Parts: sequence; C-alpha cells; structure tokens
Amino acid sequence: MTASALTVWPFGGAAPLACDARGSYALQCWTDYVLISASALTLPRNLGKALPVGESGEHQVLVNFGDYVGELEVGGRALSVSTPKMDAEGFDALLRDITARCASLPFDYQSPTRIPYERTALDERDLLYHAFIYLRWALGAASPSLLEVLALVESDPHRTLVREAVERPLWEAQSASPALIQDALRSPDRWCELPPASRANATAFARRVAAACGRSALPATVREPHAHATFDTPENRFVRYFVEFLTELLDRVAECFRAGDGAAGPVEARFADEALALRQQIEPWRRRAFLEEVGPMRVFPASSQVLQRRSGYRELLEHYLALILAARFPISGADLTRLMEAKEASKLYEYWTFFEMADLVRLLAGEPLEASTIVRNDEFTAYVPENEIRIRYPGEVELAYNRSFGGNLRGSYSVTLRPDITLDVGDVRHFFDAKFRVERKAAVTTSSDEAEDQAIAAALPSGWFKAADICKMHTYREAIRGSSAVDVKPVATVWVLYPGSEFRFFDEERGRLYELPEDITPQGVGAIPVAPGDDSVILAELLGRLLRPLHTKAV
Repeated sequence: MTASALTVWPFGGAAPLACDARGSYALQCWTDYVLISASALTLPRNLGKALPVGESGEHQVLVNFGDYVGELEVGGRALSVSTPKMDAEGFDALLRDITARCASLPFDYQSPTRIPYERTALDERDLLYHAFIYLRWALGAASPSLLEVLALVESDPHRTLVREAVERPLWEAQSASPALIQDALRSPDRWCELPPASRANATAFARRVAAACGRSALPATVREPHAHATFDTPENRFVRYFVEFLTELLDRVAECFRAGDGAAGPVEARFADEALALRQQIEPWRRRAFLEEVGPMRVFPASSQVLQRRSGYRELLEHYLALILAARFPISGADLTRLMEAKEASKLYEYWTFFEMADLVRLLAGEPLEASTIVRNDEFTAYVPENEIRIRYPGEVELAYNRSFGGNLRGSYSVTLRPDITLDVGDVRHFFDAKFRVERKAAVTTSSDEAEDQAIAAALPSGWFKAADICKMHTYREAIRGSSAVDVKPVATVWVLYPGSEFRFFDEERGRLYELPEDITPQGVGAIPVAPGDDSVILAELLGRLLRPLHTKAV
C-alpha cells in the first residue's frame, strides 16, 4: 500500500469498495465503513473512531457519516457521501433556497433605533456563520446578485454639487459680486498698493478705494464661489464602508474556519478557501474610480432618501442590514454549525419544510404581514436565543417554527415540548414535525404476532413513514392541550412530514384513512410525503383543507 493510498471497506464486508475513474468513493449516510491508510487520517470532528493499528502498520478508522451530505478529501481520496434523496449539489441548492426565502420575508427585527455599524458587530462565531451563509447566497444566487447591485451603483453613482471658495488672481475673477468685495475688504493681507503709472488706477474700484483711503490699492487675489460635482457624499461613503466591511468580514470568516476550536478539519478548510475566494470577488471594488475621492464614513446615513429609495443603493442597504442584523437569518448558531460543518441533511430538511409550508400558506392565505423572531440585542449585536420564528398572515393565520410549549401547565401539562412547525388557523391549532428518514421495512401495526408484522412489512411499498414518529405525534396532540391561560387552542391534527411516498391519516373516529374525505373535519394524526425536488401537491391540498374554516368564516 502506497503512502497516499486509501481503502474503504463496508464494516463487516468481504471486499473493499471500488472507486470511480476520478478516484472518488461513493458512500451512503448512516452506514458504517472502515477507512484504512498507511498514514494517519484527518477527519471532521466527532466523525471517526480510531481502531488499533494493523499488523502491517496501517491506520484504521471506523466512520459513520450519519446525516452528512457532501464531498470531503480523506487520505488523498475524495469521499462523496449522499442519501437516496439528496446529494451534495442538492444540499447546497436547498441551503441557497432557504436563504433566499429568509431574505424575502418581512421580518420585524425588534431592533434598536440606533443602527450599529461598528466592525465588532459580527465578531461572534455564530454571527459570522449567519453572515457567511447570507453572503454566499447574495454573491452567487441572489437576483440581482450583490456584485450586480454594486455595478448598478457604479454605472450612475450619486453625486452632489459642492460650492467652495476658490482663490484666484483678481484679473481672473468672473464677477464682482457684493460678497466677493466684502470678502476682499475683510482680508487686508491680500491687498497691494498700485504704482502711480498703473492703468488699474483708472478702474472704478481703485478710484473708490483711493477716495476712501487716500491711496490707490487693489486686492491681488480674490475668493470666488465655485460649484462642482463630487462623489464624496454620505451615501457613497456608505458604499465604501460596506465594501471594506465585506472584505474584513470574509477575512474573519476564513480565520474562524481555519482556527475553529482546534486544528481545522477538511470541511472547515474548504469553507475558509471559499470565504477567501469570495473576498477576491469583492476586493476590486475597493479601487473603483468613483470611490477614490470618497472619504470614510463617520455617521451612518440612516435617514438618507437615496439609500432608502434609489435603485442600487436601496438593495445595498438591504444586504447590509441583513448582514449586520444577523437575526434576520432565523437559524440558530448551533444549527448553522451542524449545517455547514456537519452538513446534516435532517436539519436542512427540517428548515426546508418550514419555508415550503410558508410559501404554500402565502399562496392560500395571502402575503405575510410580518415575520417576527425572538430577538435580543445590545449596542452591537442581534441574535435569536430561542431559534423561534413566527409568520403572521391575513386573517387569523400564523405559522411558527420551533415554538416552545412549556411543561407543567404552561402549554404542555407534562414536559416542555417543541414541535417543528405550528399552524394556527383561527382558534384551531395543527402541528407538523419534519423527519428526514424513511422506514423501508416496517409496518404501522399494533399486532403482537411478530411473524404477522414481518409479513405486513414485506408487503408495504418502500418509502414508508416510521411507526415511532406517528407515536410521537400522539404525544404532541395529547400533551399540548392549550392548558396555558394565555394561549388556549385545541390541537386538531398532528402530522409527520417525511421524504417518502405514502399519505396516511389516522382519524380519531374513522381510524386509518388513505385520503381525507370531504365530509370530515380532520381530528387525529397522520403522515405526509414531502420531498425536495418534488411537487408538494399533497401538502398543498391538505393546507387548503386546514385553512378552509378561515375562508368560510370570511365569507
């Protein structure tokens, strides 16, 4: 075995895996593998478990990538980890999609009246993660992209006329205004006496001076007002500051990923390289011609109508606020770490289902009125400690992510529970829980006969929901009974969202249903197939049913 060779064995397998023409190994999530190499292997943190060194000195590591989706280099080989529902490209596409949807929501920041713009506003690691995720989207996937917005500003920069006094010889003066004469009279050091033979003695100005002072004199120079256009405006000072802010931000992101909590792993190193690549896109804008005469920003021009209304400047301000107020991206710092460094498909799927539902509810109920997060902020930072977001739609519809129902009669009569998604329609509540997993050989049955269970499982199609998840939905429905005196709402239905193929609903009166009859008001638990890349037709139809009481009441 050469020093750079890596062999991948399925745990307990009889033969190693074969790599493709590129030398890459295709691996699956939630599968045990043994990596064997002549040299020590570097893996993302908490991913592998070192095994005893083999007889010939090979290093062996037992790995299970869990929910990880993506590519990483280990032992000189590329490992491509995927699930049947998502590969690395799908993961990145969904992350960009989530970021775009975050940017389009009308968030209520609950932010301080003073807009922070100090560099320290994004020093925290979690806030750097939020900013980096947003900036990746803004530079690459946003339409128009951040670079296109900067180009729009450069094509027609804001300018203003500046009037300043220019000192020039008297014979170059273009006018003799009262202000010019008054200024000359206040500056005796600029005057000189005229020789008797000078023809200037014949001028009216010289004669008036001679009559008043007894001698002929004229100012050698005068100061005239001069108007000229300048790019040195508060708005362009903001543009200069923003460009410098972006380059420094990406430098700090790269430093953060390379440092980490110890030695940087391959995933962190790749993100650091990506941050530096983005910095190279921004760097040339620091030397743009229209910014050369622009001075540093001293005061944030928050009230500027140019920043708030003019095309290009308006979008730059929106991007800046989204970065500086990192709570605009309603994903907790811990979850971002899991998404970016561990690339957990299950957590990404959880966020994606929420924003998918938000879009469907918008189509059914109307444009959202506001989206609020539980924000805490001080002079420099804004963050979401509870990782909760609520979107309010016209009428009496509210969609919430990660809403907490406290235990001991503060929402739950037992322990604190936190469903992924809460949908309130008037005085009725529905819960949804995202599960990025599929039961391949399991049946929803209460039979005590193991042989019968196996027979039923074998007859089920692939892509079935897990029975344990349905049991958890019963827990939500039974425990969260609106026992809080502040928020009394009965829970009508609770659903599993999963990337499978089968719809089921277990009505408390009719039992198992393969579709929802038109003549019932749903009361029970169920499972809905929702997969990235597929049309969410079943979910859309269900939401139409759940929102129907709202429309009926409105009529």
